[in-house]
Amino acid sequence: MPRREGTPAGAGRAVRGGASRVTFDLKPYGEAVQLTVTHVNLRDEQEHRQISGGWSFVLANLKTYIETGRALPVPAWRP
Repeated sequence: MPRREGTPAGAGRAVRGGASRVTFDLKPYGEAVQLTVTHVNLRDEQEHRQISGGWSFVLANLKTYIETGRALPVPAWRP
């Protein structure tokens, strides 16, 4: 599998010092694929903690969808 990296449409928003940026890096990992998500240029540590929790749910939802064809329930998006 070739290594792939990408940035989702609409990722990032204006912050001091420029927009935040999200990259996805896929590479072979034995019989599986390793996904590394990198989100940079966040405003501060508080935003980093908030964003990290969101990514955990997004990735769990993606895994569930790939495995079952169904997304997690929408209320799971709400705190």
